[in-house]
Amino acid sequence: MTDNTIGIDISKAMLDVHRLSDGTIAQFSNNSGCFKSLQCWLKGQKIDCIVYEPTGPYHRAFEESLAARFPLAKLIHCKHVASHKHMGHGLKPIR
Repeated sequence: MTDNTIGIDISKAMLDVHRLSDGTIAQFSNNSGCFKSLQCWLKGQKIDCIVYEPTGPYHRAFEESLAARFPLAKLIHCKHVASHKHMGHGLKPIR
């Protein structure tokens, strides 16, 4: 059995992509045109999950572009969760 999970590191300028099953990596510019290139790269793969960490405004277009086509999992860094709990803020559910 292979783990067809894709991990994506999202920054202002780039998307760094890693396929867990075989270690393949790719890099795409973080702009509207790159999402089509990324979708072509992902096309034909049986993907169990695409995992990424939200990065302020830089992940929103990514989510809008891929959410309807692929299973996405938004990871929230545990440091942020602890910070919110310490400050008395409730945590928002991930949609």
